[in-house]
Amino acid sequence: MRLPLKFLPRRSNQIAEVVGSLIVIGFSLVMLNNYLPQSAATNEVGSFGAWLHGDARGLPFLGLSILLFLAALGWLTVALINLFSGSPFRYFIVDRQGISHRTFWHDRRYSWRDLDPIQSYVRPFWRSRGNEQRYWIVEGLPPYRAGAGLRIRATDYLGSGWLSGTMALSTDEAANWLESLRQLARQDRLEPDDIPPPPEAFRAPIELERGVDSVRAAVRKPASTVDR
Repeated sequence: MRLPLKFLPRRSNQIAEVVGSLIVIGFSLVMLNNYLPQSAATNEVGSFGAWLHGDARGLPFLGLSILLFLAALGWLTVALINLFSGSPFRYFIVDRQGISHRTFWHDRRYSWRDLDPIQSYVRPFWRSRGNEQRYWIVEGLPPYRAGAGLRIRATDYLGSGWLSGTMALSTDEAANWLESLRQLARQDRLEPDDIPPPPEAFRAPIELERGVDSVRAAVRKPASTVDR
């Protein structure tokens, strides 16, 4: 197995992002329809000032509806770009120097020699927002600090089902694979014959051209922390 390898989110996850953004857009349009000035909704003669004077309590909800609609529209735009353009806003790359993790909010580089042992982490139900927020691949830190350092949301990239047992097993396999690469890198043994293949739960990785990893390492500084 040759490095570097680029991992993209599962197609099902990307489609779910598009569907979720469309649902929020629909909800925001319903709110807008409810809180628009009555004259605009019924085509009656009137003015915004008259509506504001008569029912100013609806103004905060109107502003919130507009903000929600714009945020959902931005979410849909990013989701469609990721779905049809090779996911430029969400991926991670494994190369001979370390791991590059890209999300919409940050782009971080982690050197193998700076990383602590990599492991899987399962958040308790009361600390996670749904099943997709429970399973993570993190550095070997105490659970209460799982937001620091390397943090990859496993459900973005692993597709062995939504049952807790299968997802936990897939997360363990992915974390163990990355940890084996970290150990090989510390022994200077990241040769193609030494690298084990990634777990089947990953979407098929993309083999990048040789030299991409060294170029990225030269233009980026290793990061020891990420955005919380």
